[in-house]
Amino acid sequence: LWLIASLRRLLLQTKEGRRHTHLLLGDFWKANIGNADAVMVFGVNPLMPRLAAKMQAECRPGTFVLSYRFHLPLATTAEDSNNKI
Repeated sequence: LWLIASLRRLLLQTKEGRRHTHLLLGDFWKANIGNADAVMVFGVNPLMPRLAAKMQAECRPGTFVLSYRFHLPLATTAEDSNNKI
């Protein structure tokens, strides 16, 4: 998934867009996501509560969070109120 996203970024985004986009590959539990404007998660159902806790602890208000496939149990979701974290 990271490789595909990286190739799409390289081939389809403008130079300006590439300058403002950073894709990281690594251990999510060790990564500091506090400065992220957006976070995409491809997790599995048993990990979603732990992922939600990490995001609520580290992400600043206004961070856009996208969870692919499984529900992310956040206190506030766009589904519920059109608000971001």
